[in-house]
Amino acid sequence: MSDRLLFHSCYHKCLTFYFYNVYKTFAESHSMKLQYLHNDSQIMPDTDLLLDPHSLIKERQLLDNVSSYRGSHVIRDPRDLLISAYFYHLKTDEEWCAKPNPVNVSLPADVSYQQHLLDLNQEDGLLYELNHVAGAAIHRMASWDYGDAEILELRYEHILGDERATFKHLFEWYGFDEDMADQAASIADSLALKNVAAHSAMQQHARSGSRIGQWRDFFTPAIKRTFKHRYGEALIKLGYCDSLNW
Repeated sequence: MSDRLLFHSCYHKCLTFYFYNVYKTFAESHSMKLQYLHNDSQIMPDTDLLLDPHSLIKERQLLDNVSSYRGSHVIRDPRDLLISAYFYHLKTDEEWCAKPNPVNVSLPADVSYQQHLLDLNQEDGLLYELNHVAGAAIHRMASWDYGDAEILELRYEHILGDERATFKHLFEWYGFDEDMADQAASIADSLALKNVAAHSAMQQHARSGSRIGQWRDFFTPAIKRTFKHRYGEALIKLGYCDSLNW
């Protein structure tokens, strides 16, 4: 490969852990350096593949000093992202969520994000999630620069069930030859959500609610009203509806 930086940008509950596992397996088989971009980290000079889990690479202007790059970026229906994030946060053992954390400034010092959600009924919990972690992700999704010709735009809804073809195309886009793209596609197929039962490490990151359109089962009139007010225009901009009449 050349010195071109290859990266993938995504959001919470947009197949982040899945992409990380595909990239990790592929990178290890080719002695490539994979970097997981934390909120406060910089791009390491020896990075071959980079996973940007919160789509901060442009917001933090981290590409300004990169001579050449080729990226990808995935989005998901923000309504489904909200539902998936809420149920994930009810059960995850991630420390920032499961234990009291000063980052959660809206909560008492001895109450975790997770405990607060558990103390609320489902409607209030979803509204809280919308105003915090999921809402922040939706805001970044709506603010992303979609005009960069060096970044391949992907949709969660098009990836599910078509993982092999998606990753074949993606790795060819990155510039890998056909054999290496085929290998990436095979790795992606083996780690796909349809096979999640075989991969215990992925089980907490996927649930039956990963299905498309799950929001319809959980949106109450109050949630729909609030969502339309805050992110109705974002849904239109992102192409998930053509008006506010949904």
